[in-house]
Amino acid sequence: MKALVLGGGSIGCALIEQLYSEGWDITIVENDPEIAGDIAQKYDVLVEEGDARDYLLLERCNIETMDAVFSVTGGDEINILSGAIAKKKGVGFAAVRIGGAIYSKEYRSFIKDEMGVDMVFDANRLYAQRLFDRCTLDTGAEQRRSAVISGGGMIAAYLSDLLVDRKYKVTIISDDREECDSLLDFVDSSVMVVKGDINEKAVADELALDTKGAFIAVNEREAANIVLAKYADIIGVPYTAAMAIQNEINSVGRNLGIDEIITSGDIAHSIIGEMKSGASLPV
Repeated sequence: MKALVLGGGSIGCALIEQLYSEGWDITIVENDPEIAGDIAQKYDVLVEEGDARDYLLLERCNIETMDAVFSVTGGDEINILSGAIAKKKGVGFAAVRIGGAIYSKEYRSFIKDEMGVDMVFDANRLYAQRLFDRCTLDTGAEQRRSAVISGGGMIAAYLSDLLVDRKYKVTIISDDREECDSLLDFVDSSVMVVKGDINEKAVADELALDTKGAFIAVNEREAANIVLAKYADIIGVPYTAAMAIQNEINSVGRNLGIDEIITSGDIAHSIIGEMKSGASLPV
């Protein structure tokens, strides 16, 4: 089986690791020379340095011979275009990463239905869904039906929506005023958005963190997420979770007693699982 991965960020590398472990032949396209060089040293894959929008480059990668193409660069338009080209070239499965709230469900459906792309995903939504699924399996969290989310990005917004639908009382805390103001445009009116530093004991006490059913840290700094989740575990929060980028962080967090560490590897697992369940590929 042959795969083309467009983009060598955290999700691209996680895809490489999982596909390679399953015996796939992998070609990756990365525009940044330094990142491309690092990938070439770390993985036994064919690395092409260049822009994923370059049609001639995609032809040089023999895109028409690929069984799957994963467009996971940092540019939504690049991903949509390359995914559409992959399908036109007869690729069996094409996954496209897009981001941001501007892409409605209807728009994502258009990309799938009209362009023939097999999977359109927002990584932030996938992170939120994984965290939600694990949280609602925890008896303590379900009994208390309350959660504090540390970090004010779109993962927090999407996760709060899922938890509110589950009848959780949700508080989101961020030390970034602009982030807090932005969140108010996206979250349910029942969600409490707090400007503050959860590292300060007085803030944690004011939130009555020790009475909550779940604490989930989704800040950009993964080390901070681990520390915060461990603190919540120590004070007796039944379910603690943290988001990380590096897959290696997973074992560290589990050894500390944190219930769940969600990494880019989990996102890659979701994408490949979708491919196996929905595409006409031998598995």
